[in-house]
Amino acid sequence: MTARRSNTLVIVIALVLALGVALSRAAAAATELDLAGYPKPRVVLTQDASGAVLWWDATPWVQRLLNENAPRDAALKALEFEAVKLFVTRAPALPTPATRLRVVVVFAKSGLVSGPYRTNASEGVRTLLVAEGSVRPRMSFPPSWEADAKRGVFPAGVAVTPAADLPAMPNPGDGAQ
Repeated sequence: MTARRSNTLVIVIALVLALGVALSRAAAAATELDLAGYPKPRVVLTQDASGAVLWWDATPWVQRLLNENAPRDAALKALEFEAVKLFVTRAPALPTPATRLRVVVVFAKSGLVSGPYRTNASEGVRTLLVAEGSVRPRMSFPPSWEADAKRGVFPAGVAVTPAADLPAMPNPGDGAQ
């Protein structure tokens, strides 16, 4: 009888673990956002003492993610992925003396609607995250980089550092972002 109970217990534990794995995979698939209709990132390439800097104004993305009530974690992961994608696609095209690339993701934060002007008050530009790493001439990345990056595993040498959280969703009618 004890052997039968232990076998039953092993089967129950295996079923619970299998169900947990299946649910976590389903949850991960459900939180992956469809970004097909999002605008192409608007970027500006500059240079500072550390190397090349690619500024991405992600304001349209942030606004759309907020308007669609995208889960915060999924939204941040989508923005991280796009920043890494910009790094991977732009690094090989940098001029030869470039040794570092930073992709700085920023958004314009706005506040309450201003009474006299009837427009949202500007609260400045915020840095959301930075993707950076070393670059070299004719740099290439493995073909699996995109699938890996979607899982949160970025190419070797590319680091993503969050600098801020997404703004809070505005209350209906207050005009805040």
